[in-house]
Amino acid sequence: MDEPVTETRLEVCHRCLQPAPPKSRKCPHCGDPLARKVNLPLILGMIGLAMLLLVAFFTIRLMHSGGPAQPPSGDDDPGQEQTTPNPTPAPALGQ
Repeated sequence: MDEPVTETRLEVCHRCLQPAPPKSRKCPHCGDPLARKVNLPLILGMIGLAMLLLVAFFTIRLMHSGGPAQPPSGDDDPGQEQTTPNPTPAPALGQ
C-alpha cells in the first residue's frame, strides 16, 4: 500500500532564493526579512461588508425615526388667512 507523502512547504527567500522555514521572519541564509503575504481580497471584502452593514444600520434607523424631514407643502397660500374650525359649539344664550 502506498504511504501518504507529507510535504512541508518551505518559503523561498526573495533575495537569495534559498528555502526558509514557513514561520521564520528572516531568511536563515542571508538574514533578509521575509515578506508576509497579505490577502488583499479578504481585506477588501471585509471593508465592503463593514460598509454594507453601516448603510443597512443607518437605513433601518432612518426608517424607525419617521424618515427625513419633509419640506412644507406648497398647498397653503400665504396671502390667505388660515382659519381653524372650532370643534366645540358655542353655548346658546338665554338658557
